[in-house]
Amino acid sequence: MRLPARRAAAPPACERSMGALSLHPMAAKTAGIATRKAASERIAVNHPTDLWSNGCFSMASRPTDLATRFSLLSAANEAAWWFDELRVPVHRYLVSLGLRPQEAEEVIQEVFLSLFEHLRKGGGRENLRGWVFRVAHNLGLRLRGRRAIWSSLDAFAAAVRDPSPDPEQRTAAAERRRRLMAVVRALPDQDRCCLLLRAEGLRYRDIAETLNISLGSVAHSLAKSLARLSRVDGE
Repeated sequence: MRLPARRAAAPPACERSMGALSLHPMAAKTAGIATRKAASERIAVNHPTDLWSNGCFSMASRPTDLATRFSLLSAANEAAWWFDELRVPVHRYLVSLGLRPQEAEEVIQEVFLSLFEHLRKGGGRENLRGWVFRVAHNLGLRLRGRRAIWSSLDAFAAAVRDPSPDPEQRTAAAERRRRLMAVVRALPDQDRCCLLLRAEGLRYRDIAETLNISLGSVAHSLAKSLARLSRVDGE
């Protein structure tokens, strides 16, 4: 009589979980987890899942405990998802604050490394969109210092083209844009930031948390700004 073949023992639960967890697709290109650049080489982290492949964790410091590795990979995957989701709007907001595009990219890298650390340490996951914009806002202001805030608005205004073939209509549209931009530049800092964050789709509560002001202040700032823009647009 043939004996039934022995079935291999199932792997431990944590190992099964590790097998089920796949890195974010972008990590597949860079996450050769055993790869480490020379210590003297500058580490450039372009995506949260580059953390291992770029040597942020040395071979000696990489966790051997499966549960810990699962936690780290989970945090990297989640940070990578938010990176793909928010990189463009955060970059646009930082440029509108007056940062140069390259400066905005540097801030974005710092923001999402901070997000990875936040998630790795078990930080709250409620309203991470607002969390990302708040950190980006604070880092952007710190980097910008006292530089002129709205130089990017001029570039934006110049980039907008009215499709109308009528020269008079094009002239009128250009004048309208000029008046609106002048109003936006003249707004107080808080009102300008509220307006920009609202344009990026943030809720009033998110804006309040980002700027560390009350919901009432957000509503008041937006109402004033929109009223001023409406008056100028109606002239």
